[in-house]
Amino acid sequence: MSDVKPVRRPVGYVLGVTVLCLLLLLLALLMDDDWGLSRHGWMGWVVAGIALLGMVLYFLYGAVYGTWTWLARLRFGRHRRGTVNVAPLPKRDARLQRVAEELRVAHGWFWRRRLRWLLVNGEDRRIELIAPGLKQAGVMHVGETILVHASPEDIDVGRWLAQIRKLRGRFPVDGVVHVARADDQDPELPRGLSGIASALGWAAPVTFLHPVSAHGKQPERFDAVGAFMPNGTRRQAQT
Repeated sequence: MSDVKPVRRPVGYVLGVTVLCLLLLLLALLMDDDWGLSRHGWMGWVVAGIALLGMVLYFLYGAVYGTWTWLARLRFGRHRRGTVNVAPLPKRDARLQRVAEELRVAHGWFWRRRLRWLLVNGEDRRIELIAPGLKQAGVMHVGETILVHASPEDIDVGRWLAQIRKLRGRFPVDGVVHVARADDQDPELPRGLSGIASALGWAAPVTFLHPVSAHGKQPERFDAVGAFMPNGTRRQAQT
């Protein structure tokens, strides 16, 4: 048996063809005297022609409907009844996209490596002390540095880090800044930093920042304090 189903013609279309044929027949009857159809023996041919026209329109439904749809699309574009224009999904978060476009315009082809990208990690209240609004903004352009929050608002952490990794390639960030005080006790910190490195696909250098309240004039010289994590501790954090 054939799986091809016959074309179903809408009732409205069938009624339209019938009404058109009846109107043509009525017009021919009303104008019979003026046109001399009966006098010249043309009335039979007119009725046959109207019937033939009705049959052609009935069986050419597909072509007629296609032509009408093409004309409607040409006239009204995509705004047709029963259709919804769905905007394409963005490739990345709007905050990342905005910064990427700004850097591309300002620095050209090599915009990804022109500035240092620092991923700021830690408790939100600590990060707010050094970078107010970074939790909401997600990413900030500060001087020659791009500050990126490790877990901004309105997006999953894994998805956010994956977008940063895809945006900047092999080395998504130039460093990780963990904001914490010296007396903070966080036994899950090594595991958290290891999770960030795994999500980024790159173990960036980690800097620990101890925020303090500053008074008086800004000093001209800063002494850096660094800390290194033994390899054994790293392997233990990853297990």
